[in-house]
Amino acid sequence: MDEVHPGWRRGLLVEEGTLLLRLETDAARAAATRLQAAVRSAEAAVEQATVTLAATGRRVELARRAAELASGEVARFERMDLEAAGLESAADRARGALVEAEAQLHEAEAAASSASAAELVAQARAEEARAALAEARVQVERHDLSAPFTGVLTTEAPSPGTWITPGLPVTSLVDPTAWRARVRLPLAAAADLVVGMPAHLTGAALGPDPVTAVVGAIAVEADSTSRTVGVDLDLRLDGAAASSVEGLLGLPIQADVALPALEDVLVLRRAEITWRDGQALALVVERDGEVLRAAGRPLELGRRSGDRVEVVAGLEAGETLITGPLEALTPGSLIEQASEPAADAR
Repeated sequence: MDEVHPGWRRGLLVEEGTLLLRLETDAARAAATRLQAAVRSAEAAVEQATVTLAATGRRVELARRAAELASGEVARFERMDLEAAGLESAADRARGALVEAEAQLHEAEAAASSASAAELVAQARAEEARAALAEARVQVERHDLSAPFTGVLTTEAPSPGTWITPGLPVTSLVDPTAWRARVRLPLAAAADLVVGMPAHLTGAALGPDPVTAVVGAIAVEADSTSRTVGVDLDLRLDGAAASSVEGLLGLPIQADVALPALEDVLVLRRAEITWRDGQALALVVERDGEVLRAAGRPLELGRRSGDRVEVVAGLEAGETLITGPLEALTPGSLIEQASEPAADAR
């Protein structure tokens, strides 16, 4: 390893593209240089093969013209009375010239075919050399390790001169906008958490200002001794919040999770809700002729905060709610009217 980012430290926030470290590149660069020379040699061979192919093409053309002239000369003699004209010897020489011209044409065509094949071979070798050079250049670039995205370093800086083992990680980078905090909460408080619920963390380790977040995931691990649960919160922080906690990466912290208040909604205390066969019920006063009886209203419950539960649906405006003692009543129970009711109502 030749070079390490001068500010590298565990928890450092680095921008995308920041050079983190550079490995020793002498061998890789030397290999790239040799392959570059091989590419130049292969490209020169291609140029020479192209020149040779062009020359053999011209030779074929000349040989073809010579053969055509010789063939025409032989044809001219064949139309004559050679014995009367005393041209037998000239005709023989013309036939010999035609045979020689055709032989030269075949030889030129064979040379042209060989030159064409040689050019193809040279081009293929040049392509192989270029591909090898491209791979060598990639290997050189791989000696530079840069941050693939904006994130936080999770390890201390390696020392210059350290050997790097292929296939083993050098460090890891985490997204600064997605943090995980583990807090221990009472069982009742943990039961109130819902994925997607806004929350905020406070504590001395986090500084004076609360860190706002969104509950992304919950993993519960109960401790029977302390009667608490460990809750893993995936926190979706903005950039400012991420920067404020980057130095705490991997460190244990104690924090409080404050759930949002249940405001402007219908809320009941847990003691004001009874359960029948897994269904939450509220008991209300209902007139049955001349008597009053308790009637059950199935409830759809929403968020929970401490001892309070949001009622999403199930109760109508104007109904009289029986708040206690619920353990003495069931749907259909008779309610005696008295100057002071036996059941608190509201």
